Amino acid sequence: MSKFTWRDDYRIGYDLVDGQHEHLFKLANKVFDAKDKHALKHCVQELFRYVRKHFRDEERLMSQLNYPDYDHHVQLHNEIELRLSKIDAEFKTDQFSITALQILMNDWLLDHILGADKLIGSWARKQQ
Repeated sequence: MSKFTWRDDYRIGYDLVDGQHEHLFKLANKVFDAKDKHALKHCVQELFRYVRKHFRDEERLMSQLNYPDYDHHVQLHNEIELRLSKIDAEFKTDQFSITALQILMNDWLLDHILGADKLIGSWARKQQ
């Protein structure tokens, strides 16, 4: 799988969220660049912690904006976190599949950010 490349057109228009998204691309690439299991474990844990922090920050922003699709968006976050937890459990039992993580990261980094997250920015701009 090719590396994740951040592009400015991925921005939703909120510096905090956009900066976090860009950092998540970097963390995802670190996972796939890890040279051994110890480095991979460290990178995966760092990525998962940051994803969870990002979700809370993004949910706080949506709440402040009174975003009408808040509940559905939080559910999407919960589904991603459930997939992350499953991958984390597999990692701890040596059943880890880098392919499963790559698929999740592709789904989330590209589909979720370019779909659901972009809608937050679009909706907020219409409210101004």
